[in-house]
Amino acid sequence: NYVQHFQKRNLMILDEAHNIENKIMQKLELNIYDRQLKKDIKQGIPKEFLKYDDVTEWIIFLEAIFESYHQLKTIMYSKQKADRIESTKTRLKEIINSIKADPDDWIVSVENDHVSFKPLKVEKYAKKMLFDYADKVLFMSATILDKSLFCKWLGIDEDEVHYIRCDSPFKKERRPIHMKLVGAMSKRALWHTAPRTIPVLNEILQKHKNEKGLIHTSSYKCQKYITQHIKDPRILSHTPKTRDAVLHEFEKSTKPNVLVSPSMSEGVDLPYEKCQFQIIYKVPYPYLGDKQINERKNIDQQWYGYKTVMTLMQAYGRGMRAENDHCETYILDKNI
Repeated sequence: NYVQHFQKRNLMILDEAHNIENKIMQKLELNIYDRQLKKDIKQGIPKEFLKYDDVTEWIIFLEAIFESYHQLKTIMYSKQKADRIESTKTRLKEIINSIKADPDDWIVSVENDHVSFKPLKVEKYAKKMLFDYADKVLFMSATILDKSLFCKWLGIDEDEVHYIRCDSPFKKERRPIHMKLVGAMSKRALWHTAPRTIPVLNEILQKHKNEKGLIHTSSYKCQKYITQHIKDPRILSHTPKTRDAVLHEFEKSTKPNVLVSPSMSEGVDLPYEKCQFQIIYKVPYPYLGDKQINERKNIDQQWYGYKTVMTLMQAYGRGMRAENDHCETYILDKNI
């Protein structure tokens, strides 16, 4: 749709439909970088604006930079740069209009080098941005946990939805969950609980010494703690940049490696001997350092819990991929 080739059709199938809210949020979000502004229009983010946390106080700034971009003669630039500038103008205009129409529904987050604008919720935008492109929409996901809440948060009339729920064909005996609760792993309690996780991790690793496994850490901080305190050659870890390469190495390896990662809870397929046990080290609560997530939690506690359970269920499914597969899961965080 970015290049305007996505036309209306009779049927649109949306797989992994639990991600729709996040995808629309990413499309609506606007990040303005000081460095890019200086390159494009020879002006940056005024220092006095950095203390403004009311989104309406930023409208005058957004209108000023829109006008500066509007005056650029894009005919002088390469097609790629001209397209980017046109896209920036469109996004600025959309953001300005949206904030003016409903300022309470928008959040501004200010960093030293950039400012970002996000809506609190996407329910007002989902229809126009996505659902209007088809007469009928088929949503598919293993983690649509509640029909009513799913519809509510996407602005869908529940009466227009037919809901089909299928039980998992994977027998629960082949995907057991073991509670090895060592304590709460919340941010405040982490320093106290983390040392108690190491003997338990070593015990699980020893039990599965000839099998490949995956440890879901939920954060790079927890990943680093584990790799610093368990000196086992089986352990693999990665940075954001090396994630795909390390995952590929883990998949191909015939050794009983154990991958420690905060970002393997979704979109990862590890059947049979590729992953025979998993550890949920920390319950994957959404990051409250994100102002939008924090504000949304304050107005809708249910949404925060739902997002946590959704990520937890997705992580649980990484190693169990077929009816005759087998994968054991251990949970260490008492917050479960």
